[in-house]
Amino acid sequence: MKRMARRVSGGVIAAIGVVGVLLFCCVGGGLMVAGGMALQSRVSALGSACDGQPVPTAAAYTPGAASRATVMQRGMGGGWSAQFGRLRSEWASDTTETTAIVVCLDDEVERLAERCDYEGGMVANRYTYDQHVRIVVAQTAMPLIDTVIAGGDAPLCPEVLTGEAGSSYRYDGPHVSEATATFEALLRPILGG
Repeated sequence: MKRMARRVSGGVIAAIGVVGVLLFCCVGGGLMVAGGMALQSRVSALGSACDGQPVPTAAAYTPGAASRATVMQRGMGGGWSAQFGRLRSEWASDTTETTAIVVCLDDEVERLAERCDYEGGMVANRYTYDQHVRIVVAQTAMPLIDTVIAGGDAPLCPEVLTGEAGSSYRYDGPHVSEATATFEALLRPILGG
């Protein structure tokens, strides 16, 4: 009898555990998705500023005063979505009404910086990344900065490449999202701090 009781209680505990995990994953995950969608909806109007349309409900921008910004990334369909976490917390805004500046990011572009040919038909390709960045005043859609940020240099091709004949090797430079210092230097005069 003891053995049977142990199995049932173990099965019951396992079943409760499975139900708990499902509730946490499904309900909790749903809440996280809903929370992310709620944040997106609070700033979705700011994509208009990236397309040159004023957003009258946005915060006013005063040059020289501390301001808050939202980063918007162009999507594959051409629309814009907020990229939370790209800015320092003191610069970041998560509502249209507190956003004075919109940072508009086009897709990152991969560029072949150099092709290095080796004996035996081996090839090493060095790639760099850059991204078109526009910084605009949200209320007026007035552009303040229009530039391209580079992620950084790719590693140099090695003097000697060891591998199979005809093989191709890739050397990537840092992505633009890793160029935090460059990104912040661009924003500091506008956002303050």
